[in-house]
Amino acid sequence: MYEYVSVFIRDHLLSTHTDYTARIYRDYKKVYGEALHVPHKKKLPSYNSFAKRVSRLMRAGLIERTGVTEPSSVLTAMNRVYLRLTPEGRRATAPEWVTADRGG
Repeated sequence: MYEYVSVFIRDHLLSTHTDYTARIYRDYKKVYGEALHVPHKKKLPSYNSFAKRVSRLMRAGLIERTGVTEPSSVLTAMNRVYLRLTPEGRRATAPEWVTADRGG
């Protein structure tokens, strides 16, 4: 189990190459949602909190937009913007991802 959300995002993008924030969050919930509801464990982050983490990782230069978008399946939602790892993101170690996630 991943202790840090940012490391999960890194490994997810390494395995899928490109994906959009909502699907990464859905996969995170699917894999870790039940385990994180144990009282002594951390709670599952909300989607907004998860999206803020993705934004911080983008500002740190670890992930970037691919330029590929597609319409959302929900009419009122924004278009899906696909993300990928940058070369710096591929080289960065897990502690560097955690530092970037914390805004450092």
